[in-house]
Amino acid sequence: MSAGASFTYTVTDINGKPMPAGTQINVEAGEGIEVTGATDFTLGNRLFPGAGSTEFNFSIGDTDENTNDAADLTIKITLTSPSGEETVFDQISGTRRKTAN
Repeated sequence: MSAGASFTYTVTDINGKPMPAGTQINVEAGEGIEVTGATDFTLGNRLFPGAGSTEFNFSIGDTDENTNDAADLTIKITLTSPSGEETVFDQISGTRRKTAN
């Protein structure tokens, strides 16, 4: 994986508390991008905000070794509540570029 970027994101209910146990979180960034960290998991029962209950981290890196061309990049975070309600946040976008060797 080539150099990339790291992100911290916060997931809370409307009162700033942890989402209910059973909430599924998925982070994806599209073709040619590897996403690692807190990217595909289900929340446990948490009472207080903080790392592992409302704050999570992930990193991205370019896996396309065949081109140095710039390409559009959009990161999508999907939350699915235990009742099945889905919320999508896809406003993290930019251009992926490789650094010169």
